[in-house]
Amino acid sequence: MELSARSLENRLGRVRDLESRFTYRMSMLCKTLDLEASELLRGTPVTLTAYNVLIVVETFDQISISDISRFNVMDRAQVS
Repeated sequence: MELSARSLENRLGRVRDLESRFTYRMSMLCKTLDLEASELLRGTPVTLTAYNVLIVVETFDQISISDISRFNVMDRAQVS
């Protein structure tokens, strides 16, 4: 597929527009951090989700399932 200079410039402009959006950049950052964290947990029996739950539980002396799910932005069913 051969693209003209104008077509390439148009596509580059769209990429710049996409990458300038804050929500897109935050999404990419979150994905990158999740991948890095998963890499650090490789070789352990702990998943990233379980690790996040454990960190919240460790932080508080007493905590409800509702609070754990709220802090981890996940459904209560996933926590229990």
